[in-house]
Amino acid sequence: EVILRSFQASRRLYCQQSISGVGVAQVIFSLFILAHMTRYLGWLMLYLFHLFWALLAGRPGLPWLHCTNFPELQTLPCEEAGSVANFTHVSTTKLNTLNAHSSLVQFMTMLERPSNNIAETGHLQYYILASMGAVWILVFLATCFGVRWLGKVVHFTFIMPLVLMCLLLVRALTLQGLPEILVKFYESTDWQRMADYLMWKAAIEQAVFATGIGFGAFITIASYNKRSNNLVGDALIIIFGHIVLTLIQVLVIIGFLGHLSLRLGLQPIELLNRGEAQMWHILAYMSYVPDIRTWTAILLFMCIFVLLNVFYLLTLNILATFEDSCGEKSSRCFPRFVLDLFICCITFAIGLYFATQVKRRTKCRFHQKFDLNFQIFEYIL
Repeated sequence: EVILRSFQASRRLYCQQSISGVGVAQVIFSLFILAHMTRYLGWLMLYLFHLFWALLAGRPGLPWLHCTNFPELQTLPCEEAGSVANFTHVSTTKLNTLNAHSSLVQFMTMLERPSNNIAETGHLQYYILASMGAVWILVFLATCFGVRWLGKVVHFTFIMPLVLMCLLLVRALTLQGLPEILVKFYESTDWQRMADYLMWKAAIEQAVFATGIGFGAFITIASYNKRSNNLVGDALIIIFGHIVLTLIQVLVIIGFLGHLSLRLGLQPIELLNRGEAQMWHILAYMSYVPDIRTWTAILLFMCIFVLLNVFYLLTLNILATFEDSCGEKSSRCFPRFVLDLFICCITFAIGLYFATQVKRRTKCRFHQKFDLNFQIFEYIL
């Protein structure tokens, strides 16, 4: 992708007339990905907002982890999100994080106020709407003045999550239970699976999605490089940087899992979940860490900065494509500032669905279908 742009005269939409449809599809796909991720990033900002609200109000604990001190955000019966669930049937995890009576689910329900059925869209929820609006205001301010200004912004939003992630790594490695879980992982590993091609297929798919190949962001970024730029070196930096960051993330999760496994007497598999649900479980892990608020704030800031970087790249990706498709003459009538505002408003409008009161089950099914379409669409590209 980096080489493709460096030796072409235009960006993704017209880099090859024979495959221009792929560029159009990538732009449309990026718009829907951004609209979908706006909800997720907006929720993280809501968590951070309520963390500072609880701190300024002088209330102990956090509204999504503790049932007491936040009666306006909880209902009875209420069970703390980090406690062990009291049931015997098979479940993905044995924590109360996503149970109906969980403090975290009740916190999200009080903000969402879901309708009774899928036919009722209800009203817009202003907390969620405001958080989604804040996301796109930040994205617009970072991208409206061009790539030079964005480079200065990214210097902060890229370095800061690395620092915060290193702090989480130190905290995870200094918790009790790390040696025990490392031994447990080593002994329970089936090394014969290394010969199974399906495992490597899943690993390759995850690496492709995680690095962002197929969205066209690398093509757009490479368009600002000189023709003499070392493309192979850039590719190696991206790959090895991704490997290092992945190892850090894995060590952080393993450290917290070892601590919870030691304190609760549960197996690591009983504390894990998949997809978006795992993020809410990580928030529940914080209830077993000393100084809950500090480490939860570090975790939330890190996730927000990481996702903002993704938003910046995809928005710049779409903006650069529209600028090239419109041409230099049209830029006098539609300068970058106006075009960027239009893109941010359109993407914000697409995501308004997630600010409604539509019953959560429909949203979960939508996410499952969206994830499936994501994989199919990316495979086709």
